[in-house]
Amino acid sequence: MIERADYVIPYFNNHFRFDKPPLAYWAQVASYRLFGENDFGARFPSTIAAALTALSIFAWGSRIGGNRVGWSAAIVFTLSLQTFVHAKAAVADMWLVLFVTLAHWAGCELFFAKKPGPELPESDEVVEAPVLRRSIAPSLRITVTTIESAGGRIFCWLMFYIALAFAFLAKGPIGWAPLLTVGSTIFFTGDPQVAKRFKFLRGLVLTLAVVALWGIPALIQTHGEFFRIGIGRHVIGRSFGAMEGHGADSLGVYLLLLPFYFVTVFASFFPWSIKLPWLARRLWKKRDKIDNYLLVGTAVIF
Repeated sequence: MIERADYVIPYFNNHFRFDKPPLAYWAQVASYRLFGENDFGARFPSTIAAALTALSIFAWGSRIGGNRVGWSAAIVFTLSLQTFVHAKAAVADMWLVLFVTLAHWAGCELFFAKKPGPELPESDEVVEAPVLRRSIAPSLRITVTTIESAGGRIFCWLMFYIALAFAFLAKGPIGWAPLLTVGSTIFFTGDPQVAKRFKFLRGLVLTLAVVALWGIPALIQTHGEFFRIGIGRHVIGRSFGAMEGHGADSLGVYLLLLPFYFVTVFASFFPWSIKLPWLARRLWKKRDKIDNYLLVGTAVIF
């Protein structure tokens, strides 16, 4: 991008690179401007994305379970093995994690927002700690803060759909996984009033408009090849077959290898993953609405 002064289409060895959208490359260009074209400059953006993700997790955890849960969740994320690996790698994954986290957080706020009260913009409700939060902070009672102000809901609505746009710009349609989380949770709860808070049609228009600021010039410049190869091959094709060593050749092979992914969870989140069996037993016995939302999000990502 720097050599060609072309910040729309990524190139690799003088050929179009359709594997990923350009957000990670833009971040690396900015880093190169600051630190020079070296390994540190290439890896630094992933570190920034990891730090911002940790801050987001702290803020989200504090909202649903108090500062103790926020700190604990941020520490678990920061000190997990997978975070160590991707936070220093020159890849797009950590930017995807950041914006997917922000979208899930905003979706959670919208999902559990209360109707505005006559005076106070926010309310602090003391409730029994749900299982996922008790697994991190085992106190029996915690403070849950819920959005009541109209301004707060608008902010979260904008945050949700703009985060979806940037998640797409980081790694493509996989960044829209939070939509599946929200949609699945609404489906299982059967509450149509919740769906109205998301204003899906307007929101998706906003998301697509942000993506289009890059996408339309990219399609014009490549005569549609970015969509045909980037989406058709690297997204749809990868969904139905192996590509570059990723994925399975058939549904049978996928099902056969599925237990392997459960094993990788223990490695990725080590040492904290040693508590997963205990947590699974607790969740099987008792969970609340926020637990269900987090579990659906985990299942969608998995």
